[in-house]
Amino acid sequence: MCQKNISLQYPTVEFLSGIIWGWSFSSFTFGPALFITILSSVFLVVSWIDMNQMIIPLNLIVIAGVVVVVGVALEILPWQKSIYGSIVGPISFGFVLGITYLISKRQAMGYGDIQLSAVLGAWQGPLNILFILFFASFLSLLVWVIISILFGFDRDRALPFAPFLVVSAVTIFVTEFYIDFSIFELFRWIGN
Repeated sequence: MCQKNISLQYPTVEFLSGIIWGWSFSSFTFGPALFITILSSVFLVVSWIDMNQMIIPLNLIVIAGVVVVVGVALEILPWQKSIYGSIVGPISFGFVLGITYLISKRQAMGYGDIQLSAVLGAWQGPLNILFILFFASFLSLLVWVIISILFGFDRDRALPFAPFLVVSAVTIFVTEFYIDFSIFELFRWIGN
């Protein structure tokens, strides 16, 4: 009989997977629910690996990309929005990467994050990927400040960015589902 303790990560991943499956299948018809479940599960694994190893495996990006292409082929996702989003994501992330490098002489995010932005952009569209980048940047800065307060300031402290991207993307997706219009329209409505 094994006497080792079970790592907290296993029940956490199982719990989050259960929430994804339960919410998706209670909110959508079978095809879209299966699409959202598979894509979200891949993103969960990407986040977990990046959180633990500071790397995003290319094979998971490819799997997520294939899921998105299948979603477009089955007309779960609009093809034009997916194409534009898959272009705007890497361009905007690359722009931010370039600007932060010019200012700080450090790489602010990895190339895996840029690849992930292509898939997230294809899923969420060109406007939402910009909101995802902004929200993820805000969340990561907030967490960095909290960690710095608790454990001391370290200018070179690196945080994995994929978990913030995925949390932001899922938050925007779920918010749009419940408010029944785009996050862009929500901010425009708040501004008026």
